Amino acid sequence: MYSIKQGVYMKRGVGIALLLFVVMIVGGTAIFVLSNETATAASSGKIIFVDDNFVDDPPNHKWDTLQEGIDDADPGDTIAVFAGTYDHVSINKPDLTISGESAGSVTITDSADYAVRVFADRITIQNVTVRQGSIAALYTNGDYTTVKHCTITQNNPKSGNWAAQISGDHAAISNCIIQQAGWGLAFLQAQDCTLRDSTFTDIENKAVVVEDSSDISIDTITVSNVFCGLRIVESTDNWITNSTFTDNKIGLILDEDARSNDIEHCTIEGNGGIGTDFGYGIYLDGAWENNITSCHLEGNDRGVFAEATSHDNLIHHNNFIDNGINAIDHGTNIWNSSIGNYWDDYTGIDTDYNGIGDTPYNLTASSGQDHRPLPAPVQTPPAMV
Repeated sequence: MYSIKQGVYMKRGVGIALLLFVVMIVGGTAIFVLSNETATAASSGKIIFVDDNFVDDPPNHKWDTLQEGIDDADPGDTIAVFAGTYDHVSINKPDLTISGESAGSVTITDSADYAVRVFADRITIQNVTVRQGSIAALYTNGDYTTVKHCTITQNNPKSGNWAAQISGDHAAISNCIIQQAGWGLAFLQAQDCTLRDSTFTDIENKAVVVEDSSDISIDTITVSNVFCGLRIVESTDNWITNSTFTDNKIGLILDEDARSNDIEHCTIEGNGGIGTDFGYGIYLDGAWENNITSCHLEGNDRGVFAEATSHDNLIHHNNFIDNGINAIDHGTNIWNSSIGNYWDDYTGIDTDYNGIGDTPYNLTASSGQDHRPLPAPVQTPPAMV
């Protein structure tokens, strides 16, 4: 017999009296453990239990389908979901937490339009796999949706369908795996959302799309083996930082009036592959007044490619190494602040040892110039000098 300082719920428990601190006898009985974070949320309401092997027991809030558990819930309740596979659900009540045993053991799946559809505000979904859906596996237009420690997938990169679509404001997506889908995750007409500490792979088209949205913060994501890692379109004031885009056809696209977005401290490598004559680290088309700084661009077919429709983008404090072509600028963009970029094919010298090349760096096949090129790579590029 021993105690644990977490909420512990016996799978065959009969009542709601099982609360936060209990003494548990381990004798082959399956248990459900909620994290301290979930238990805190649960303390404001009742606990509803869902197991696809249960016989429905309404007085004790035990159900064999997830939708029945949601229908039984009131604002502030937590729905504890045991291992199993569950049909699609619609969530139209606010302030609910849906917590699975683990993303590997709890699956919500269906061929309906959406496997999970959220209409209400302040919904938390955690520790589940959300799969399929003929439009998207997960869709929300509620505000303050939180999705964490989840796997979101179509199970087929050729499906043509989305893993997730976020159309509400203040959404927070973290510690998720988004994979095997026609399209990854989209922020559509959303504001003030976060995406962090998540992995995208095996996406046929674009892994992340920010469209007609603003104040989206994307931090520490990893994107590989997709067509395009990130597209920002008709969107302003978004921030992408500390993220890695490798082994894709295109790392990032900013186009169609993408304006005043910041790309900082990102690693952009191996996109397109040297010598393929196709593929870009960053592609700019109809993008303006964006800031690209402190990034490492290496081994891309083209490091940065700017179409004539792109202008006044500030590109500085970056390292360009071993790209097929480091940069091409057909627009009118700015390639240095008080400090420019490191270019591995720069042939100038720094005779006064001030850390700035004495002559400009001329971009390939364009009139663009970096007037303050760096003669050596920057190991930790500062944001401003």
